[in-house]
Amino acid sequence: MKKIFIASALSLVLVANQSWATKADDALSLLQQSDSVTDVAEKATIFSSAKDTVSNLSYTDSVEAHKIILNMLSLVSNTDFQKNNTCASERILSSALVMSGKPNIVVLDPNLHNKVYTESKEFSAKNTCVSDSTLSEQLTVEELLAERPPIGARGVIHPSEE
Repeated sequence: MKKIFIASALSLVLVANQSWATKADDALSLLQQSDSVTDVAEKATIFSSAKDTVSNLSYTDSVEAHKIILNMLSLVSNTDFQKNNTCASERILSSALVMSGKPNIVVLDPNLHNKVYTESKEFSAKNTCVSDSTLSEQLTVEELLAERPPIGARGVIHPSEE
């Protein structure tokens, strides 16, 4: 019985590792496609579809992903691009905000998330896309996270009791 259990547990680990590798390959492939596509709406859609699997990338693949995120950020930083492609810009910024907070991307560029957040705040102050409100929702969450006290912080309510 123990041998069967160990064999089935080992097969689950192998399947999980294969699944993780497939997700990482898919994420990098999607990011590369989004960087090479010329249609703006398609570019935003493909880039957005990679946001949940970016954390599965290896270090070397994360370096390439970081470059692509920077390329997308520089693209949507252009005010003319924003005016002509408001919804696509919002979708790209929303996805970049998620990706830039992933640990493997933060290690490469600790300031990237702050850059994307700042660009997103400026964008949302000037533009709105009726069909997609995810950026404003994410910015609200980011603001709430920034306002919370650090973990382990203690306030002194009754100094005499301590």
